[in-house]
Amino acid sequence: MSIIHRAIGIVHYNRANQIKQVVESVMDTKPPDTKVYIADDGSEFVPRHSEIITIAAPNRGVCYNKNRILFAAQHAHFICILEDDLVATEKGWFEGYEECSSLLQNHYWVRVQDKEVPETIPAISEYMKNKNYNIIYGDSPRGDLTFLSQAVIKKVGAFNPMFIGVGHGHREHALRVVKANLISHPTNKWIDIK
Repeated sequence: MSIIHRAIGIVHYNRANQIKQVVESVMDTKPPDTKVYIADDGSEFVPRHSEIITIAAPNRGVCYNKNRILFAAQHAHFICILEDDLVATEKGWFEGYEECSSLLQNHYWVRVQDKEVPETIPAISEYMKNKNYNIIYGDSPRGDLTFLSQAVIKKVGAFNPMFIGVGHGHREHALRVVKANLISHPTNKWIDIK
């Protein structure tokens, strides 16, 4: 399998009215030579695009669906998983996360719309602001972006598919990333580490 530098995965479940806008925004703003995937979790409407690899399978929950992306893009250096309500408005958002990951040795972060996780980390906030990089925002209060490097795939692996609902699987995955020392900032400010 050939190594790809960047991958973007869009996880989708029954948001036919939004997915076209999300797909168009990703295709308009993605860096060159970026593989794009849609993992559809048993929707009535399965989105298709000529330049996107679509993975359609029965509904198994959000963590399982994100694992479909991680498996398909496992050879990428950097992977960004977007939920299907996040719309990229300007170019540079992926490159900003990629550069921060490389320079700050932070291999994983999640941006949850109502918590603004990366923005609670002063070094990342300041860096993104000084470079004029755009943070991607969603049109719902829970839009979720997960950005991770190849190191997370190798050392931590995928999300635990036992968690079907929202939140618990993400937290458990983040805790495993922390234990693998792949986050360089004080994560106790945004993850309840026990």
